[in-house]
Amino acid sequence: MIDPILDETLPDELSDAEARTIGELREKVRYYAAKNEKKLALYEGEFVADQIGIAVPPMLKDWPVRIGWGGTVVNTNAARSRFLDFQAPAGDLQSLDKVVATTRLRTKSDRVMENALVVGTSFVVVGKNKAGRMVVESKSPSVMAVRENYWTGQLDAALLQVRNDKGWTLAETLYLPNETITLERRDRRLTVTHRDRHQRGEVPVEQFKHRPNDSHPNGRSLITAPIEYTISAAARTMLGLEVHREFFSGPMRAAIGADPEQFGVTEDMSDDEKYRLGWSLVMGRMNIVPPAEDGTANPTMHEFKPSPPTSYIDIMKYLSLMVASDSGLPASYFGIMTDNPASSDSIKALESQIEQRAIERMREMDWHWINVARKILLWRDGTVDEDKLADIHVEWASPSTPTPSAAADAGMKLVAANILPADSKVTYDRIGLSDIEQKQLVEDKRRASLTQILSGLDQAAATASTDLQVHNLASRRVDDDDA
Repeated sequence: MIDPILDETLPDELSDAEARTIGELREKVRYYAAKNEKKLALYEGEFVADQIGIAVPPMLKDWPVRIGWGGTVVNTNAARSRFLDFQAPAGDLQSLDKVVATTRLRTKSDRVMENALVVGTSFVVVGKNKAGRMVVESKSPSVMAVRENYWTGQLDAALLQVRNDKGWTLAETLYLPNETITLERRDRRLTVTHRDRHQRGEVPVEQFKHRPNDSHPNGRSLITAPIEYTISAAARTMLGLEVHREFFSGPMRAAIGADPEQFGVTEDMSDDEKYRLGWSLVMGRMNIVPPAEDGTANPTMHEFKPSPPTSYIDIMKYLSLMVASDSGLPASYFGIMTDNPASSDSIKALESQIEQRAIERMREMDWHWINVARKILLWRDGTVDEDKLADIHVEWASPSTPTPSAAADAGMKLVAANILPADSKVTYDRIGLSDIEQKQLVEDKRRASLTQILSGLDQAAATASTDLQVHNLASRRVDDDDA
């Protein structure tokens, strides 16, 4: 949205190159914000489908029918691809786990994945606040745009816009490889308020791309064109069902042998007025026709039986199967329940496909999160040890969804077969213990071990006090000559 009262003239404090970069990235933000609006509406269930205009009366064509299938597609896949932490089993983690905890990166990573699956791309910004603490934020592609170097694949510039609830720009931040420029709104213009000449040599922004290819270099959305069409068709079908329900309450009637003027139809009425009057009469609870004055027969009323809504329900079932097929998710996720439930083998096959796609997605996102770790280290320490960085890996939540009993049984078998040690963090993760539970368990075992050692010392002391040889040695005096 363009601010109607904001003067977009760039301040004189900017160089020509900086002004051109901001202008270029502003156009990108506007372009992608408009492009992403439909995807976000489909995800939020706020999408309004276009109507064909045949079976729906004009006063109901804008009835707010909402379909939540877009959210189901995205949320189901996002729940199988959850970032947990950085790990360095064979090296130095360099306190990245503390950065993850203090910046609430695990929670913010869910928004990163959500945006990437909805519109195909998302952004993470790294930096420091005024207190000098690390800040890692997730940013929507509707308020941010970047410029990528074609040859190196690195970002040359990025622009972030801060907007209010009306969509008006309050501030902009231009990220460059060696400098960050902040512009804030003063009255009706943006003014340069700060320049951070960090000299890091990199833009502190990482762009996450979901399954990019040559035709979609910035990533692809899970809400594909076939799914968009299916949701549109489902919305039209549901609106037809809403209209059909109204006819159940007020059955359709026909007047035989009646003059149109008796129902208020005149020759000077427009087609639209006649159309609206027709719908008003059809949907009225009662039509009163006065007797004819010329002695002719009075008109007779005939009522049509309304058809059952079975056809709409069947269409919705078919559309549910279509969106299930296009998204690769079970039809039961979209409201299809059958009399014969799916067998365990078929459920396992579907779950296996979902897990495999999640694993592929996590493998693709690994590189982006390692780049985030690199930028965190660069902005915190001023330099990056590439050898240590190579030892850092991304920890993901398991894409499978076993029951707690099944996870515990599998872990017990792995421990019994000496494949996993009983006290390993890997084993704890396998059986589904949270980080807090794992830390508490380690602390409890440490305390139990310490208590056992102290108890052993007390027992040894008691034994020694009753041992005659120990007693004699303890009571023996050592003379100076013997020493």
